[in-house]
Amino acid sequence: MTLDPISQAVVNAITTSGVVPFRPYHPVEARNNLQRIRRPRPEVPAHPMAALWEETIPTPEGGITVRIHQPRVPAPGETMGAVIYFHGGGFFAGSLDDTDLLVRQIALDGDVVVFNIDYRLVPEATFPVAVNDAYAALEWVAAESARFGVDPTRLVVAGDSSGGNLAIVTCLQARDRGGPAIASQVAIYPSVDYRRRAWYPSRTQWGGGDYFLIADDIEWMLDNYLPNPDDREDWRASPILARSFAGLPPALIVTASHDPLVDEGKAYADRLAEAGVPVEYACFDGTIHGFVSMAAVIPAGARAMGLICERIKAVTVCALLLLTLVSPASAQYIIGARDDKAVRVDSVFRAFDRTDSPGCALGVYENGAIRYARGYGLASLEHSVPISPRTALDVGSISKQFTAMAMLLLEKDGKLSLEDPIRKLYPEMPAYADRITWRRALSQTSGLRDLWSMWGQTGRTFAGDTVDALNVIFHSAEPNYEPGERYLYTNTGWILAAQAVYRLTGKTLAQFAEERIFTPLGMRDTRFLVDRAAVIPNLAESYSPREKSYRVQRNPYDGAIMGAGGIHTTVEDFGRWLNNYDAAAVGGRDIITTMTTATRLNDGKPATSGPGLAYAVGLTVGTARGLPVVAHGGSWGGFRGHFLRFPDQHFAVATFCNLTTSGPDSLAQKVAAIYLGDRMEPDTVAAWAEPLARAPRVDVAAADLRRLTGVWRNIERGEVRRTRMTGDTLVSDGTPPTPYVPLGGGRFRTEGATEVRFEVDGPAPARMVVRTAAGPATFARADTVALDAAALAEYAGDYRSDEIDVTHSWKVEKGQLAVYAGYRRLGVLEPSYRDGFTRAGSVIDVVRDRKGRITGFLVEAGRVRHLRFTRVR
Repeated sequence: MTLDPISQAVVNAITTSGVVPFRPYHPVEARNNLQRIRRPRPEVPAHPMAALWEETIPTPEGGITVRIHQPRVPAPGETMGAVIYFHGGGFFAGSLDDTDLLVRQIALDGDVVVFNIDYRLVPEATFPVAVNDAYAALEWVAAESARFGVDPTRLVVAGDSSGGNLAIVTCLQARDRGGPAIASQVAIYPSVDYRRRAWYPSRTQWGGGDYFLIADDIEWMLDNYLPNPDDREDWRASPILARSFAGLPPALIVTASHDPLVDEGKAYADRLAEAGVPVEYACFDGTIHGFVSMAAVIPAGARAMGLICERIKAVTVCALLLLTLVSPASAQYIIGARDDKAVRVDSVFRAFDRTDSPGCALGVYENGAIRYARGYGLASLEHSVPISPRTALDVGSISKQFTAMAMLLLEKDGKLSLEDPIRKLYPEMPAYADRITWRRALSQTSGLRDLWSMWGQTGRTFAGDTVDALNVIFHSAEPNYEPGERYLYTNTGWILAAQAVYRLTGKTLAQFAEERIFTPLGMRDTRFLVDRAAVIPNLAESYSPREKSYRVQRNPYDGAIMGAGGIHTTVEDFGRWLNNYDAAAVGGRDIITTMTTATRLNDGKPATSGPGLAYAVGLTVGTARGLPVVAHGGSWGGFRGHFLRFPDQHFAVATFCNLTTSGPDSLAQKVAAIYLGDRMEPDTVAAWAEPLARAPRVDVAAADLRRLTGVWRNIERGEVRRTRMTGDTLVSDGTPPTPYVPLGGGRFRTEGATEVRFEVDGPAPARMVVRTAAGPATFARADTVALDAAALAEYAGDYRSDEIDVTHSWKVEKGQLAVYAGYRRLGVLEPSYRDGFTRAGSVIDVVRDRKGRITGFLVEAGRVRHLRFTRVR
């Protein structure tokens, strides 16, 4: 990240002026030097005030001056809000004249009376004189509010730099002393920690002398302000040391990306958020300390002033905006500037931006930093806790890339090779595992049957025990297909990888990742789930819709999901991981290349996973609207997540949600288009979906629709669909059924931008082509059968699968064929075609011997193919 050109020009001008550093000078001499570069000012017209005057505020140490800015004459009986403003200047500089243009704009655009406070400075007054002056100013404004036509319930305390410190300390004092009441606080690049050489990365990164404010100058200022070293530990000097931040007024914290104090402002925002205080954090990229005071020349300063005035005006008008709400559910912790693109992004999440709904955390990343991040909706409906960039969410299969990194680190350590067969480490597996390498296992080309799909056939509740998981995997009799022949998503290889880490290192994947990945990258809020009962700070609950409300959709498993899933992270922390794809600090460039290079099948073609996409190692790679992209999605319980990374643009989007129906992939795509749309090719998905949605409905006679009912089968996909008539409407099976909207010519549309077309070959349609943005799938008509109780009796019996250690009992009940596993009823088998049944999304094909006797059946269940049951009774 670099300075924007105008900020860089300002820095160059300051550097050549010889004013900085301050530390060689006496405070008065340094103050005079600083005044030289502040005047003459650019020719910017001052905002006219309806009234402007000065008064004296009595304080314990004497009187101080206040300049009062009244932007307009209030209507009869009207009261206005007020801002009590403390200027910056390191406690040795700054004046009413220096901040005159800034507070005039606040008064005019914020529609408030501004009280600009001239507190006493070093060396004439040291700590705690300025603190006492600030609190005395608050008390005076509150007491005299009626005289100024000010509503004492709408007081905002604000300040920049050292003035931001005073604003924060004043809020703490007002809370502890029982008033006066403060409606909101605004701290602009505040300094909050005056302990000697307080360590914050930004002090080192940006305090070397190239970005105006110098770290050594900060210490010089503090030595003058706090001549007694013990005072540096006083919370009135270092407010970050306050014992509690609960009960403070809602806050807006504004910082600059290239400011030695940026981490302090962020730390204060974090403490407020942790205490449940509504807080909005905005860090403006590419600019420096003091940029808001330079709004006349630095565009970022003008944008920041717009945000500040907007938030202050919210207090003045009627407290409708989120910042001014006092309910914990309204707290908004926002990172980055809310510019015009951010406003458009917020509209994408409008459906979730409520206080009665689950929602999403959004991260927008550019050039190694968070450009915009915020939460929409609630992390906990029960406790009205809002989602924020610091909310921890389960990201499901997005976890796979972390497992991939762990395995590749072990390869670099010489403990394994991606070309090793997995049976080398797992001799318990059948012989076919000799043909499956770790590269295949980590690229969805292994043929391994999916553990969860197999377990779904047992009817048992999985306790999350790793031993149970491995037992099912080790007893899988055959692969879905010849390894390397095709792409088919499965979680099994990743569960084996997690256990491989343990077998090779003696450490769990969680321990290994913490040591080798998370700690080096500073990912303090990221972890693999080991214990579902563990307390995870800031963890969101997850939900699914239920009628007009929601139900909790919790994860029922412990560590056995580790590897395939299990990562809990925040969009803020995830940005640190995304940065590693460019920096390669963990793993190195060779590992990053391996993870982001498409896997090849046995025939040399890429492992295609979708239109323009192929699976690599823990990641999907390809193009999105013409731009190279790296991506992955995830789901577990009620959590849903997706991220898109555009390496050439150094840009990424992450959407982590806690609602099953949130659709994070679509949300991420829409956000990416807002920022990169001018560099993208036309949206073919929208070009497909929008005309389909607009196509007019065509009336079709019920008799003609009835010809389209029946059973439709795609053998390759292991999928069967059924169409029926409900009244005069053609629908497909489901809960609830999905209506087909006729468009004419045998075409229909259904939900999810799906077109269904029936192809006629003879007296009745023989094929049904289902087309989505992902492409078409053809289903052939199957001979529909209707079986009475006598016919169903032929199928009744017990069927055993040693692979998953279960026996299914088929029983005729009330004219239906029911399935039991032990005493647990799994559901009803619906006859679909000759010797073919469906149940809960699975397709069951009955197997007969040469004499026509039933010997068993095969299950096709998406990620499990040809799972064999043998008839035992």
